[in-house]
Amino acid sequence: MQDSRIPPPIQKFWETTKELFSMDKDFPTPPQLEQQEPTAMEKKQEQERLLRERRNYRYW
Repeated sequence: MQDSRIPPPIQKFWETTKELFSMDKDFPTPPQLEQQEPTAMEKKQEQERLLRERRNYRYW
């Protein structure tokens, strides 16, 4: 069902998109990254960031 009002590049893009999303197989799952404990420096930086945020929103 071709529509003459749609330019050919857009028509081709649409066909490709439909084909991709109608695929039966799933996309591969991303690899699971191992969780690491935050270091003391990261914990300190996170605490300081939270304190700054609290101070910034105090006067709303």
